[in-house]
Amino acid sequence: MSDTNLLCEIDKKPFSFVVAADMHYRGGTSLAEDSWPVDYSWVFPKMLDDIATLASKPKHLIVVGDLVEGYNMHPWECTPERYDSQYKHFLNDLAKLDPQITFVPVVGNHDYHRLRLENDPNKIIHVGPEKFAQYMFPKVPTIAKPQKSPYYSFNCGNIHFTIICTGLLIEEIEDGVNNADDYNDLVYDKQYKWLSTDLKKAAADPDIEHVLVFGHRNFYPMKGKKSCQRLLVIQQRIWKDLFVKYGVDAYIHGHYHVYEHTLHAHVPMLCLGGGSALDKVPDVVKDGFNHYAVFEVNGPDIKVNIFRLFKEKKSVLYESFMLLDRP
Repeated sequence: MSDTNLLCEIDKKPFSFVVAADMHYRGGTSLAEDSWPVDYSWVFPKMLDDIATLASKPKHLIVVGDLVEGYNMHPWECTPERYDSQYKHFLNDLAKLDPQITFVPVVGNHDYHRLRLENDPNKIIHVGPEKFAQYMFPKVPTIAKPQKSPYYSFNCGNIHFTIICTGLLIEEIEDGVNNADDYNDLVYDKQYKWLSTDLKKAAADPDIEHVLVFGHRNFYPMKGKKSCQRLLVIQQRIWKDLFVKYGVDAYIHGHYHVYEHTLHAHVPMLCLGGGSALDKVPDVVKDGFNHYAVFEVNGPDIKVNIFRLFKEKKSVLYESFMLLDRP
């Protein structure tokens, strides 16, 4: 398993890292929908096998949220025991990862669900955040700051990696209900202030050529999806006010189980949500395939390679592009 004590030297040597998202590991509880294995349980193990055969060993494996299934379709069944079982399954497979590759976890909504009790909707049990902290905080690179936080950053080579907690930003927040405050934290409160300081510092660092931000949620509507007021606020407060201002090179996320590459306010946005079951939305189904991305960093250039996974045959390169040249 990844040794999180490994440091990443600040130099100009070429290096690579892998990004994937939305593994949705389930556990062995008695709930029917928690059965394991499921039809996508082959995806992450095969991805790890691929990583082991890469010509150049990557520095990091970054999983951009929804490591576990968490609440599935029934939030009131999101028990501590359920999370324990799911994380143990995930960590059991993660043990295949080369110990010289640092694992970098990112919070997803399924990992961080704040349970609202069915018989007492005003009472919230913070099962998800507690379990993410228990199982994932020890895996966060020791060079990351702040420690023991769902958001953090670190430098590797000429890149500043910023990991944010998007938590429960949109769908899970009911109109008129303000009890899930991950949204307020990111766009107004402690995390916003930290993010602003973090990006400003990175922009002023002469050793940093690129700033990449990783979060689970999309900040702009995906294909076939409508926007909402909260997304519009995020676009103004985060994307334009911070990302554009401080020269963020890209935002990489998951959440939707498709591959998508778009450009917003001159900042690339990549959805890499191909780690489990696929979204079957008609207008995005052509991009609904299991996948992961290998980022190759060579000075000012960042090449992105999208690999398509198949259950019964070898993975294939779907496309390659220079991150800062398109779409």
